[in-house]
Parts: sequence; C-alpha cells; structure tokens
Amino acid sequence: HIIDRFHLVANLNKALDRVRAGEARKAARKGYQVALKHTRWCFLKRPENLNDKQRARLRDILKFDMRSVRAYLLKESLQALWEYTSPAWAGKFLDRWITRVRRSRLRPMRVVAEQFARYRTEVLNWFRIGKEYSSGIVEAYNNRCLLYTSDAADDLPCVDLGGSRIIKKKNYDNSTLLVTYPTT
Repeated sequence: HIIDRFHLVANLNKALDRVRAGEARKAARKGYQVALKHTRWCFLKRPENLNDKQRARLRDILKFDMRSVRAYLLKESLQALWEYTSPAWAGKFLDRWITRVRRSRLRPMRVVAEQFARYRTEVLNWFRIGKEYSSGIVEAYNNRCLLYTSDAADDLPCVDLGGSRIIKKKNYDNSTLLVTYPTT
C-alpha cells in the first residue's frame, strides 16, 4: 500500500485552513481587526506559485506570532521530506516533523500528524518505489466517471451503475443532490 504526496499535502492544507479560519473567527468574535482576512490562498499555495500581491500579503502576515503562521511554517517545513531519496532518512525526517507538530498545540495539525504516524509505512513506501507512483491518473479517472454519472443523471430520475444506483433528489433550494445507494 502507498499513500502518495498529493493526499498527504491535501490533508495538511485542510488542517492549516482550519487553523487559519478558527483563528480568524476567534479574532472577529473578540472584536479585533482580522489580519487573516483574504489570506487563504496565501497560506495554501506553494510560495513559488503566489502572485505579487499574495506574496506581499504573506510576507506581512509572517511577521506576526499567530497560530496560523506556526501552522504554515510546519506545513512548509514538511516540503523538505519530498527531497529525500532514502526511505530511512525520509523516515527520520518524518519522525522529527511529527514530534514537532505534536508539540505545536495546534489541534488540526496534530490530527494530521497522527495520521502520518499511523500510516508511516505507507508514506515511506512512496520512497521505496522511487517516487514513481502518483494517484493522479486514478483521481482523473474517478473524476471523469463522476462527470459522466452526473451527466447521465441530468435526464433520468436515477441511474444504475452496476452495483450502485444514483438517485436524484431535490434540495430545499431546488438544487439537485445525487445520492448513491448500493444495489443488492
């Protein structure tokens, strides 16, 4: 079993965004000016992908001692993991990173660190196969299937997919909700 980079980073980004959003809500409730407003993509994008405005905004935010800044720095420090070629050295780095996150007192980040610890072997398997595995093709195929399924469900009240059935339901706001049920 292998857990690839995409899914690990996606979970880490979700945790970082939870820290950022929680800190922004807490500041707004206390009546403080929210410094984190409009910073979501500044934190979630890779630094080299930021535009000039986002780069300047991030540079300003990083000057503050905030939970979001600590979470961002932990996220960025994990990027060094992907540079390792040896599973043993990657494992040592990952163990040290997990320890740092556990001590951070940032609950969403700690939850992700516990996932990394629980699936340590599967994470390191990515290095054992020479970093050649990517689930991008599988994700693209799943996305394509979902697209075809939703297109088919546009004209019918339900679609049978050979093992599961998708039933169209109307929400209270007249939007369509697709619900999948196994057929037995």
